[in-house]
Amino acid sequence: MKRAIDAGKCQLDSSDEPWIHFHVGSAYSYRAMARFRRHNWIGAFLDGRRSIDHLKKALKGDPKLYDVYFGLGGYHYWRTARAGFIRAVAFWMPDRRELGLRQMELAARHSRYIRNGALHGIALSLYDAGEFERAVVFNTQVVGPIEPATNGSLYMRGRLLARRQDWSNVEVTFKTLLEKLPPRSVGYQVECKYWIARASHELGREQDAREWAAEALAQSETRQPDLELESALDTFGTIYQRLVALQQVLQ
Repeated sequence: MKRAIDAGKCQLDSSDEPWIHFHVGSAYSYRAMARFRRHNWIGAFLDGRRSIDHLKKALKGDPKLYDVYFGLGGYHYWRTARAGFIRAVAFWMPDRRELGLRQMELAARHSRYIRNGALHGIALSLYDAGEFERAVVFNTQVVGPIEPATNGSLYMRGRLLARRQDWSNVEVTFKTLLEKLPPRSVGYQVECKYWIARASHELGREQDAREWAAEALAQSETRQPDLELESALDTFGTIYQRLVALQQVLQ
């Protein structure tokens, strides 16, 4: 990512092309989210600000570059939604979550390249905001047309189904996702197994639930936190606590 940023900034020394600003801003935005999911709040905040500077310049140069609104919307939503450290030291920041949601929706409707990413981003943000039924609407738009579904959209679908307590489909969805995940994604594999165990328990299949929970707990010991990102929704610690609580219920 650093190479992409450096290459783009080098081109900006001789050109103020909006698309170059867009690509540099998007690279900063991607790195900001990665740092956010590693709980590097300061790094995420600084990269987010750098991203916004370039994205605004891109939009000023080309007002029809609607793809920009996905990055703007993500920044405006998540900077006040989850970054507790930033809120503590920058209490003067206004809450722009609704603006962020509107901007991401604008990108989903009018962007050239980033529609599906924007749809997923809106669904994720709406879930975080507690607007679960609205999140279902946007998640359905990205799950249905894309075959096979992306891992991110499948994960979001499973979490939304769990909110609806549709346990049969929760089980199917997380089993499908589990088969698709790469071996290095230990944290997400453990979470999939937690939700499968939870669904089995809710469906009255206690032995299946115990087996899935035991497997998830054993695998959790192999996770290397420094090599994995946290979920945007829950930390691995939160998932692990739920898993332990479920195992206690199943004993």
